[in-house]
Amino acid sequence: MAEIYLNFHGLGTAPAHLAADDKPTWLTPERFEAILRLIRACDRADRVRITFDGGNRSDVTMALPILETFERRAAFFVTCDRIGMLPYLSAADIARLRDAGMTIGSHGAAHVAWTTLDDAELTAQVARSLRVLTGLTGQPVTEVAVPFGAYDPRVLRVLRKLGVTGVHTADPGAAEPRAWLKARNILRMDTPLDAIEALIAGTIDPAPRRVANHTLSVAAQRTG
Repeated sequence: MAEIYLNFHGLGTAPAHLAADDKPTWLTPERFEAILRLIRACDRADRVRITFDGGNRSDVTMALPILETFERRAAFFVTCDRIGMLPYLSAADIARLRDAGMTIGSHGAAHVAWTTLDDAELTAQVARSLRVLTGLTGQPVTEVAVPFGAYDPRVLRVLRKLGVTGVHTADPGAAEPRAWLKARNILRMDTPLDAIEALIAGTIDPAPRRVANHTLSVAAQRTG
């Protein structure tokens, strides 16, 4: 059965550096709890997966306690060059997420669109991020979430060569359980709860877009 990935960026007050159009990607804790209640009520087949991108400190201060209350696990994709910088996760925070049973993945080294990097720099940045996160967690980190949702066939070829075992995108839709390329649905404060419920319950068809080139505008996808 296809899985539904729900993707978040942060909880609480959005950082000041975010553009106004990007601030709704940060949800209030109450909104996040409401979505988890929908999952508990509607996800009878255990097909919903939760992810967070960026490695924001609210992952551990706000999201983790709520996830534990609802007995849910999530995958956290961390931008490794930001580790230890405010307002991002520290090495101790990442260890805390790991110890709570959460999955750690890579959101790259620097927060840049991978389509803007040549093969050598892309290889170096992704490899470094996987190596750093593996060292911090003591566990193999082999999955990535694409910054800004920007990828193309060349980027995917590089990721294959690096041995990446799962690529999480910003393409809406459902993902086959064993798919290498996984669609994810970005949720915002202004995403209607009834639309989220319909997606979770499978009453709408969230078939992923599958086209040759998924390069997105960085200006339109700043939060990535």
